[in-house]
Amino acid sequence: PGARRRHWQSVLGADTGGLYRIAQLFRMSSGNIRRAAALAQSYAALAGRTSVELDDVREAARALSREALDALAVREPARGDWSQVVCGRETRQELVTLEARCRQREKLAATVGAALAGSLNAGVRALLKGPSGTGKTLAARVLAASLGMDLYRVDLSALVNKYIGETEKNLHRVFARAEELDVVLLFDEGDALLGRR
Repeated sequence: PGARRRHWQSVLGADTGGLYRIAQLFRMSSGNIRRAAALAQSYAALAGRTSVELDDVREAARALSREALDALAVREPARGDWSQVVCGRETRQELVTLEARCRQREKLAATVGAALAGSLNAGVRALLKGPSGTGKTLAARVLAASLGMDLYRVDLSALVNKYIGETEKNLHRVFARAEELDVVLLFDEGDALLGRR
């Protein structure tokens, strides 16, 4: 987060305190930070402001995501709150724990000790299972909304290719773009491909 804050500061100027929050919320590569910061300045200028606000950065990050991911995935609306998800107490606790894990993902390595820290990365994976209509997609939408992140649904049938190695290349492109832009990916009906692997 400190390095990201310095990248934001190099484009946006003096750190007014808001850069710390921006660096915490938007985990992007340095090049994407600089592009998003310049674009956020443009959004602020269009709104008649000289200072960049969190919504300007969110819109700039969204524009970068659209540019890089639209060919590979479909942006879904991230909205709602946990009160809309109807589930049992144990499932609710798992979802709350998942949200906390997502929020603390960069701090986890420092708390688990040296033996586990080397094998951890900032990516969080969750498998939501159940019959159609049980709220898996709704839970993903609410999670993305509560984290303030964009949600992209990946249609695995569009990534699967009959030629050897092409499916893996397509999946690698999706994961690389998602990591660069720090978005939530939803592999809808993923069991069609992932169940065999």
